[in-house]
Amino acid sequence: MTRDVELLWFSDCPNHAAARLMLEGVIAEVAPGTTIRDIDATDPVTAERVRFPGSPTIRVDGKDIDPTFVDPGDYTPRCRLYRTGAGLRGLPDRSWIVSALTVPAPETQRALRGHPIGEPMTIQVVRGDDLQEIQVARVSDLPS
Repeated sequence: MTRDVELLWFSDCPNHAAARLMLEGVIAEVAPGTTIRDIDATDPVTAERVRFPGSPTIRVDGKDIDPTFVDPGDYTPRCRLYRTGAGLRGLPDRSWIVSALTVPAPETQRALRGHPIGEPMTIQVVRGDDLQEIQVARVSDLPS
């Protein structure tokens, strides 16, 4: 299953390279072969079009990896700060990227929602090069 991974940034971002390295490392670990789509949001028109909340921003399947993300409504090219367990940082927490890449894709979650509650089903989960079959009865039973 292919995941859509975006790295949004602007030209003066001091954290762009570090974010890319972290993202590449996580992808190598949990989703080898996943392509990163770089989006340069230096131009204000582009920033507005892609709803750019600041640099760097990482999205998986169109969703920001920050679990507390709230769209600021202002898409001016600028640096972004993240509220992490270590305080305010210019980079997201690595675990957020891992979670975003290991949670089942939206189409898998939609398929499970239509399944009768309490009736077990077998699904296939791809992690890197490994294909695993697991029994689940609820979406909450999915591995994270």
